[in-house]
Amino acid sequence: MTHFVNGCTNSFQKPRDGYNTFTDTSTSLPLFNVIMNPKWSEPYFDISVPNNVTALVGKSAYLSCRVRNLGNKTVSWIRHRDIHILTVGTYTYTTDQRFQTTFHRDINEWTMQIKWAQKRDAGMYECQISTVPIKSYSVRLNVVDPAVDPFFDRTYNDERFMQADMYHNFNFRRNGKF
Repeated sequence: MTHFVNGCTNSFQKPRDGYNTFTDTSTSLPLFNVIMNPKWSEPYFDISVPNNVTALVGKSAYLSCRVRNLGNKTVSWIRHRDIHILTVGTYTYTTDQRFQTTFHRDINEWTMQIKWAQKRDAGMYECQISTVPIKSYSVRLNVVDPAVDPFFDRTYNDERFMQADMYHNFNFRRNGKF
C-alpha cells in the first residue's frame, strides 16, 4: 500500500500476524504511518517469545511475554484453569506467594515466576494487555517430574527448560529417537 503526501510516497506492508506489527519499507516520512494510523501505535505482543514452557517439579517456572508500545496500558497474567487474575503489572493479586511478575525494561518483557512449580500448575496462562478489546498472548506451562518421567516421553513443539540455579542433563526422545 502506498500513500502520497505532498508529492512524497510512503510504502508499508499491512499487518499479517494479528498483533498490529508491520514492516515499514519507506525511506521518507517515517512517522507518517503512526500519525495517520493510530492502530500502529497500539500495544502488541512480540510473538518470538516461547509460548510453550516446561519446568521441573520443585523449581521455578518463568513465563514471559514481550509487549511493544505499551503506553499507559497494563499487563496482567491470568490462569485459564480458574480464570484467576494472578498479577497486574508487578502487583500480585493471588494469595499464593509463589507467583510474582517482574518487568525487564530493557527488553519490554513481563516475566511471571512461579516458585516451586507443582504438577497442578501445568496448563494455559494468558498475558493480557488492557486494550479494548483485550489483547492476549497464551503460554502453556508443562511441569515434569524427572523421578517419574526421566525421559520426558512426550512431544513438545517449543521446549524451554527454565533452570536458574542448577544445570541438568536432559535426554529427549522425539518420534522414538534420542
